[in-house]
Amino acid sequence: MLLTSCRYTPPPEEPLGSGNQLESTNYENTVLFLISCFQYILVAAVFSIGPPYRKPMWTNGWLLAAMVVLTGFNLVVLLGPPGWLSSGLTLMSLPLQGRYTLLSAAVLNVVLSIGFERWGVT
Repeated sequence: MLLTSCRYTPPPEEPLGSGNQLESTNYENTVLFLISCFQYILVAAVFSIGPPYRKPMWTNGWLLAAMVVLTGFNLVVLLGPPGWLSSGLTLMSLPLQGRYTLLSAAVLNVVLSIGFERWGVT
């Protein structure tokens, strides 16, 4: 069997502004980022609930404080982010109705997840 050498040849570099750059500032990325931030906090809350194997969430002060701070930060980013933060995170400014829709979806997700964890799973 004859072995041939295969060498990787990287694609040629294109100058900035040539049109082949990935544009990350769009509504889809903004919505995905905001919802995933709320989801991470939700997962921490739901998985820290109740007996028989876990203590109640309020007994862990550090977890509760972190969740309150992160939820506050997420609400600021969702409802009225400062310009420097929006540009740093490459977020677009959403219409007010879109912000309220995302907030409603996040709250509904929290209520349904905690309800299912408490009453749906036995």
